[in-house]
Order: sequence, then structure tokens, then C-alpha cells
Amino acid sequence: MRERASRGRFRGHFLLIVHSRAVPNSAMPAVYRKVAIMGYRSVGKSSLTIQFVENQFVDSYDPTIENSAYKPTPYANAPACATHPNIGTASMLRADNIFDQAFTKNLKFEGKDVSLKIIDTAGQDEFSIFPPGYTMDIHGYVLVYSVTSKQSFEIVKKIYHKLLDQTGMPQLPVVLVGNKNDLRNERVVSHEEGRELARYMKGVFLEASAKQNDCVLDIFTQLISRINALSGQRNNQGGDSRSGCVVC
Repeated sequence: MRERASRGRFRGHFLLIVHSRAVPNSAMPAVYRKVAIMGYRSVGKSSLTIQFVENQFVDSYDPTIENSAYKPTPYANAPACATHPNIGTASMLRADNIFDQAFTKNLKFEGKDVSLKIIDTAGQDEFSIFPPGYTMDIHGYVLVYSVTSKQSFEIVKKIYHKLLDQTGMPQLPVVLVGNKNDLRNERVVSHEEGRELARYMKGVFLEASAKQNDCVLDIFTQLISRINALSGQRNNQGGDSRSGCVVC
């Protein structure tokens, strides 16, 4: 709110009159959020991230290759960025860990500009030692497993407990994602199992498909909502999904 003062007269006395006007939203600085996407190898972490950031499907992606080296393959049914109000500008940055990639995405969320930095981590397993960058200055986590891999489902539980141990926090902003839900005939992890695990984590649960661009946007908007909720900016436990995705 900006104020402008002017003088007026009232019965021989000068009055100080304050005129206020609202500052346009465009003048407000963007809200910065930094998140990490983690999970077992080959569960589709990079595919989900690139689908969200670039609106393109990449089936396989080697994070050890320079950013400019990968050639994403557009998915035929992917909507254009301009068709969704939450889609903004995107770019890729080198992360601190050579095996990780950092992406940035600027988007609108609940009427506010958000600058979202995503650390796309290398695959983890039960023996992984997390570098400090996985827990320092991270606002929230996307934990991914494949609905076609029971092992990846078990690994994501271990990742969650390691994050709790390293952060020392009793609760973390988490979105649990069962990826590859388009592979119906290969499913070995039920929707109910995923929902129960998310309930244990006190997080949000979504099933998604990076290939079909199904519920990908919701993953990150739900995480932003969860971060806001746990930071005291919102009273509810998560935002509404307007894409038809089932959010648990």
C-alpha cells in the first residue's frame, strides 16, 4: 500500500490527508520455493520434472550429460503451455551435485507469482547417503515410486525416514507420487497402498503419468500448497485439484 499526503483546511486548521492506493500484484516480488524430487532409479523423476518444466515427455534422460545435450521428444497429446493459467517460464540450471539437475519454473499460484526451483536428484536406494543439499534450504519434497515396481515403493519409505532423520523435523511437506499409472497391466502397487503410505507421511498422494501428462501439474501445485499450509500461510491441508486428478 502506497500513501500520498496532501493538505486541507478545517476551521482554520491544516489537516494532513493521507491518500492510499494498492500496489499492483505485478509489483510484488515472486514467492521463492525450492523443492527436491526423489525416488528409486527409473521411476520417472526426470520425466515428471521435464514434463512439468518443458511440457515435453522424455522417456530416458541421463543427468550426467550437459543440459543442452538432451533432445526431448514432444508427447503428441501434451497441451500447449499457454493453455494453462499456471504455466510460466522455465529454465534449467546446473545443480551442486554433478548427478543432479536443477530446473526453475515461474508460475502463477493462487494469484501470486511463484519462482519454483526443482532439484531433480539422482536415483536413491536403501544405501544412499544424502548430501547436505538434499535437506538444506529445501521447502518440500516430491517422493516418487513406480506403480510397476514394488521395490521402488519400499525404497521411497526409506527415503522418507532418512529425510526425517537428517532434517530433524517431525513432519515434512511431501507429495507422494505413484508414477506410470498408464501401465495398467504392469501395476503391482495398488492405489490404496499408496494412499495409506501418504497418510502415514501426513502428505498428499497422487498417481500420475509423465508420458500422458496426467496430473503432472498437480504434483507441484499441491506441493506448493502443502508448503504454504505447514508454514502457516494456509489453514487447510492442501489445495484443490481442478484437473480431475484424485488427491488424497
